[in-house]
Amino acid sequence: MRKIFSIQFDQEALQVLTKRDGWAAILYYLYSMIFLFMFGVIMFRTQLISDFANLFTNPFFARITLDLLTMIIQFLPIFIYLLIRKQSLSTVGLEFKGTAFWKSLGLGILWSSPFILPQLANLFLGNASLQFSTPELIYKFLYFLITIAFVEEIGFRGFIQTRIFSLIRNKYVGILFVGFMFAIMHIPFQMFQAKMGLLDFIMYDYIHLLITWVLHIYFVYLYTRNNDLVAPVIAHTLINFIPTVY
Repeated sequence: MRKIFSIQFDQEALQVLTKRDGWAAILYYLYSMIFLFMFGVIMFRTQLISDFANLFTNPFFARITLDLLTMIIQFLPIFIYLLIRKQSLSTVGLEFKGTAFWKSLGLGILWSSPFILPQLANLFLGNASLQFSTPELIYKFLYFLITIAFVEEIGFRGFIQTRIFSLIRNKYVGILFVGFMFAIMHIPFQMFQAKMGLLDFIMYDYIHLLITWVLHIYFVYLYTRNNDLVAPVIAHTLINFIPTVY
């Protein structure tokens, strides 16, 4: 029972990390914040995204291409760093072995259920209906799976959270600190989307920001079940995807 409620990282993997890795995590976070700020400016304050989409005859292909580009821009620093430091993919939770993969997959689905069951119940009871076609549903699922959940889980649960412990020794302080970083990370892009200034957006969205902070702890817990990203990626995907399709 104690093990069920504990948050325990792979200590063998953490032992190879140094303060250099902790500062690299901070620098990557600053990189992500700058990227999201600039992406928000480009998307909501300029016509560059529309001009980019006009290069394609198929709007779905344009959206997928843009998603892949943004994903690569966010991923690339992590994989370059791992290559330079000669650190394995397992240090960011990218090691999926046999039955552990399926166990984590099941955990991700199970632990997403408190968030998605109310929406599913409304669908089955006829109180809600799907608002997208099948191709659009497939695109949205892949968008939340790859562009949102996979990127954020590698960045925050796999890379930043594990490496921050080389700077912050107390496990729970480290988790709360990165949770705060995770919540704040959503501000730059979303404030442009909401067409609000920084302080106005924080006052408007503070409850959602607090929930995001708590979700970080939730996803960290799922990550530490098998010290891989499968469970948090699946839970993160379903929690984001299901409420948007009704």
